[in-house]
Amino acid sequence: MVNPDIGYIFEKPKKVRKPRPRNFVAFDTETDNHRFICGAYFGYTTKRNGYIKQITDYYDNIEDFQEGLFKIEKLFKSNRQVPTFIGFNTAYDLAYLQPCIDTNERLDAGARFIMCKTLNKNDIMDVANHVFGSLDSWITRLNMEEEYGICKREGYLDSEEGKKAQVMDDAAATYILANWVQDQLINKFNTPFKPTRYGAALDIFRRNYFRGRWKRTSSEQWKHDFERLGYYGGRCEIFRRGLLTVSSYDVNSMYVQIMRDCDIPNPSRTHYVKDEQEILSLLEDNEHLMIDCDVFVPEGTVGLLPYRDHKDKKLIFPTGSWKGVYTGIELRAAMRYGAQIRRIHRALHYPESQKYFREFATMTLEGRRQCKQNGDAAMEQLYKNYGNGLYGKFGQRNGGDKRYVRLEQFVDELEGLVIVHDSDNNPWVQLSTEDAKDAMHTFPVVSASITSYARVKILDALIANVSSIVYCDTDSIKVIDKVRGISISDKPGDWDYEYTAEQWFYGPKMYGDKRKGVPYKSKLIHSDEDHEIYEFERPTTFKESLRRGIPQNTWEIRRKQVNLIDTKRQWFPDGTSIPLKVIDGEILNPLSMPQSRSYHTIHQTYQHEVLQ
Repeated sequence: MVNPDIGYIFEKPKKVRKPRPRNFVAFDTETDNHRFICGAYFGYTTKRNGYIKQITDYYDNIEDFQEGLFKIEKLFKSNRQVPTFIGFNTAYDLAYLQPCIDTNERLDAGARFIMCKTLNKNDIMDVANHVFGSLDSWITRLNMEEEYGICKREGYLDSEEGKKAQVMDDAAATYILANWVQDQLINKFNTPFKPTRYGAALDIFRRNYFRGRWKRTSSEQWKHDFERLGYYGGRCEIFRRGLLTVSSYDVNSMYVQIMRDCDIPNPSRTHYVKDEQEILSLLEDNEHLMIDCDVFVPEGTVGLLPYRDHKDKKLIFPTGSWKGVYTGIELRAAMRYGAQIRRIHRALHYPESQKYFREFATMTLEGRRQCKQNGDAAMEQLYKNYGNGLYGKFGQRNGGDKRYVRLEQFVDELEGLVIVHDSDNNPWVQLSTEDAKDAMHTFPVVSASITSYARVKILDALIANVSSIVYCDTDSIKVIDKVRGISISDKPGDWDYEYTAEQWFYGPKMYGDKRKGVPYKSKLIHSDEDHEIYEFERPTTFKESLRRGIPQNTWEIRRKQVNLIDTKRQWFPDGTSIPLKVIDGEILNPLSMPQSRSYHTIHQTYQHEVLQ
């Protein structure tokens, strides 16, 4: 959070020392629904005489498993070492270590576990926050079966030997993966192991490549708030519905290429400008600006500027007139295609800009290229993760979510607070939701500028293919005819051909077999012209279990209804669409229109076959 005395600051540490590695102790559990079956710890500690002791502790009793953590802490303390406990999808296994945790120190982002501390103030982290894919996939990527004999066994829960062997293997695999990630961070990136890949990316940049100094005082909070109004996400829209044969293209390393090649404004140097003619002159001179203005977007197939529909909490690209805050980057692009600025209210001018991220981005791109050339898929993913994970850190907000602390560990006043009980009737304090606040390293104009460059690139491609565009999402487009107006190659920033296929298109992030928010292994149980209902199995999360008073990790059959009617554009019976229309900040268009009879007939026949 923001320091009230300093405000916001981002700079290179005064002394950059070689990071000290953490002493990992990995843990894993096997369960039957929410019932604990067995658990294991794996790691190493070095005694004072130099003897390295291996930890391979196995428990088939939950109380012994919990006591085992305290024994490991005591062992490390006797050797003058500090353990870091590490899991893979730690939130699941942590349910069986609750009595060992200082719940005041637990940090979650929604349902995602970030880190916490034991009662003895040792860190607990999740290596899955650094990588994508299952633990099994990383066993394969790091060749653990051949090198260590680690593998996944069929039917391992059917015998005591199988349970023990599997949980020990999974703990050992977690340990190997955590140390592999840590080795790369220290030896290739000169950065210590962090709770998440995003934090690691920020530290890599700060320690090795950043040479400036960004600073704002707490009295300049209004600049943060103003810039955030002009910070929009990726563009995701569907332009045609139905069964269509499309060719798909996406931009190679779009955000990283932008960070490499584009100037980013210095957030420390700002001028508040009120004069309309001065702002227009700065805009014409390609200066970096954040402008509060009234805009007009003419009618057409493609909307030119983003607009926040606060009522339905969605980002749309309408036509019409409204008031908004935009970067000069995005306004100049929109004006090339007919948008107008009707009135300017105020602006922030950034007279200095640099390619602050050029070295960092070049490093990640070159690293990916070499890894791909050498067939090193594991290391290629790390370069990709850290490259893509940086820009969003400068738009980071913390808080805004409920926290839960065991009553016995809570030290503040209880008056006015809610008490909930878990499935064992233990009381927990539910802390009131706090408003999200900017992190100390947050400078929204940095993230806003990068995402503006990205949307401009997509806008150029949409306009060039306006007669054949079907779909776009952040860094990709899908068209029904030959693509036009884009450069196709394997270079960063150029477009790459993905595939040509016949697919159903329904709405944003809903096409082919893609359904936003629906787990991969889901079963379609109902479908009509407007909705689909999917069924899947999922365990209860930590916060959910407390809200409902049931054990965490209780596997339940869940259902999710997917709306197949797109509400981000105006639709016609033939499956085509136009942008919604906004007049003075009010959306005028009805949100949807019935589809044609032929569309529905084909759609229902297709879904009937799927259900069968």
